[in-house]
Amino acid sequence: MHTFIHPARKSRVPSPESRDKRSRDKKSRVPSPETRDNLLTPKHGFRLLATRYSRLATLILMLASGAAWAQANAPKSTPERATPARSGAPAPKPASDDVSGMYTFLREGEFVEVDVEPDGRVTGFISRYGERDSDRGAFLDHMFTKGSMQGNKLGFTTRSVHGVAFEFKGTVDRGEGKAPGAEAYHVIKGTLTQMTEDKDHKTSAQQREVEFKSFPSDAIMAPHKKD
Repeated sequence: MHTFIHPARKSRVPSPESRDKRSRDKKSRVPSPETRDNLLTPKHGFRLLATRYSRLATLILMLASGAAWAQANAPKSTPERATPARSGAPAPKPASDDVSGMYTFLREGEFVEVDVEPDGRVTGFISRYGERDSDRGAFLDHMFTKGSMQGNKLGFTTRSVHGVAFEFKGTVDRGEGKAPGAEAYHVIKGTLTQMTEDKDHKTSAQQREVEFKSFPSDAIMAPHKKD
């Protein structure tokens, strides 16, 4: 039995010579290794490096922008305040600016007058009862010869009266008084040194820890003669 082949389809079947020619043409189009190396000229290499660096720079810029946005939108923490350590004994309350006034002294009826000047100088006197046979029961006033106050630190020295003088070093702090002008609103605490000269002109010193409370502002002191 013979197969009929249409003339038009028969013309489309390539001959063996035609197929060999096409195969040789395809192989000739594939560049050799030497040809591929020659294709990567310096100009092409620079373009390739520029493209890679451009992509890398874009990636770095995106990462930096993201980090800046995260930092800007991060919640801000409030620093904690240090809590002062608590000790067993309560700290003394600081004195107010005006500590001038009258304070108690060693015995009932005796007092100390303290006047603080704007420049820190302190003037005043101690008014006390005499203890010697010649002045027993009489009021003796020991005027301050020098005095100063820095912060809440107070110090003064008195003149000698009938062979007795005083020196004080301590502080002025808030006391138990509830309001300015109340009794014990200010308290003077420190070391009082009493210097006594005997009939042989020998001086002895006696120290004691004292606490003098401020008088109420409406206290009335009986007038007495200053010695």
